[in-house]
Amino acid sequence: MRAIEITGLAILVAMIVGWFVGMAMSIWYLW
Repeated sequence: MRAIEITGLAILVAMIVGWFVGMAMSIWYLW
């Protein structure tokens, strides 16, 4: 794989993980 593809996947994964963490934190604070 090229570096650009790896970087793109890393950014995509980081965005998804960040979104899930944000949702989990929001739910945690709402309890």
